Amino acid sequence: VTCGTCTKMSVTKSSLHELLERRQTGKIVPSIFDLVSTALYRNSWKNTTCGPAFYTMMCGSVFNIEFSPTDSVAVAACANGSLTTHDPRRSAKVHIVPHAHDEGANCITFLSDYVFVTCSDDTTIKVWDLRKLQSSVAVLKGHRGWVKNIEYDARSGLLFSVAFNDGVRAWSVLQPELHNTRQADNLVLSLNDPVRLRIAPDSSKMLVCLRKNVCLVVDHFDGVALRHVSADIAEFVQQRRAPSGLEKSKTTNRPSLHVLSSIKERVGFRSVMSASFHPSGNFVAMRHIDIRNRAIHQELLSIYDLRNPSPVRIVHDERNYLKYADEFSDEETLDIIKEIHYSPDGKVVASPHHNGVRLLSVDEDCTSADVFFDDRFHSPERALCSPDMDVVHTLSGHKAAVLTCRFAHHDMLLASGCFEGVVHFHQPQL
Repeated sequence: VTCGTCTKMSVTKSSLHELLERRQTGKIVPSIFDLVSTALYRNSWKNTTCGPAFYTMMCGSVFNIEFSPTDSVAVAACANGSLTTHDPRRSAKVHIVPHAHDEGANCITFLSDYVFVTCSDDTTIKVWDLRKLQSSVAVLKGHRGWVKNIEYDARSGLLFSVAFNDGVRAWSVLQPELHNTRQADNLVLSLNDPVRLRIAPDSSKMLVCLRKNVCLVVDHFDGVALRHVSADIAEFVQQRRAPSGLEKSKTTNRPSLHVLSSIKERVGFRSVMSASFHPSGNFVAMRHIDIRNRAIHQELLSIYDLRNPSPVRIVHDERNYLKYADEFSDEETLDIIKEIHYSPDGKVVASPHHNGVRLLSVDEDCTSADVFFDDRFHSPERALCSPDMDVVHTLSGHKAAVLTCRFAHHDMLLASGCFEGVVHFHQPQL
């Protein structure tokens, strides 16, 4: 239950008098755009299926979906190594790239409107051009394990990848010929059990999630200078304690490390399998599983606060843990990563749930986390709010467990992919 006194006013609660009173007392007043977007999130959504059923057998489960920068194309990565391209506005499947990888394709990221990159369990990363999908533009080799995640840092022009039993590597995608052998010297962080890597939208932070209850946050992120924290990360991984040699000023522009090592122990959740930055870069949503007791089929989505960290810190309390929502995995998809995603306006987190997608927010009015938690420190009532996240809406339509979901960059449009290989596009009905 959310406290009525500690939520921002929704469309139904607002009145001109109340809005004027809030403005006079210096409180944040929701704009008409905030009110409209909140109403749209709570409104009914229509969904359209992309492609006939025989595509399912051809491509396998959908592990990841990514929109191009202009939202004109969406590309899906599938379990048998295939890729599919879609026209989001027509909800039509445009092209299939069969066997783009020798094993499952895991993740996609765009470098420009036409060029995108994929990674796979076959340990390779491939660069593609939408205008010529007959073959890849380049193949990047070097990882020794399954490549589960890739992120592009436009500021440095480097592509970062993370692989099981290997670590984090940096690739110069503008010079792919430098990485065409498995002897590539581009390992920037040596880690044994990384699962996910994320770069904040403003490139100010990098998040690396390890399998055993640890998330590494690199502040003042600089792709070129990332090696500066590699020794400190190695010391932490070996000794499971904060490094002693990184006492830097908060004003430095050099990368610095702090560690989130106390994932909420409410029901024993130990491993972070998916993460998404809030658009501000100050908060991160994570989805956890309990690797100690897989029989319960339960997962947890939580929101963490990354503001004003000390240069090196291991968090042993719950002050950084803000909100949570219980999730669930079907037995057949228990070991498959479920991809979550923050909306571009920061109001909701999309998270797979059974055969659908839930839109979750910190309160019933879809307040953005950066606004909600800033206000909390000035409002005793808000501090007493329930830690449960509000279920804004549940999007349905799939006939199998949903594995991934992704918001478009500009349009109010959500793509989702399921275990049976079907892609849906969801839009609010006006």
